[in-house]
Amino acid sequence: MLPVSLFVTLLSYFNILPYISSFASPLFTLIGLPGDAALVFVTSIFTNIYTVIALLSTLDFSVRESLIMATMCLISHNFVVETIVLQKTGSSAVWMDDLDSGMGVCTLLHTKHGIYNAGISGASL
Repeated sequence: MLPVSLFVTLLSYFNILPYISSFASPLFTLIGLPGDAALVFVTSIFTNIYTVIALLSTLDFSVRESLIMATMCLISHNFVVETIVLQKTGSSAVWMDDLDSGMGVCTLLHTKHGIYNAGISGASL
């Protein structure tokens, strides 16, 4: 966790993080997140959830953005390893990936819709 936090801090210090975020910003803006969220999300796909927690504490997200990111990362964490394990049990890797991705999108839309209907914003919490 410490090397990842240090890496993100160095990216931010040398102004590389805004450059990376500019590529992901259009996609993540659709779901109400800044471009910096892409780094956290991609990290969650390849690593465990504790690394994601370290990253979330390093970057500056509002409560609303943190809630959406936490939901996305809890669904997608360690995606590659879980797919390999499921494949060894006899499940179809493609089917399980599609199911996991589909449920992630449904959960994201439900969470985003619920946050907006509840009137929760970063400033009100």
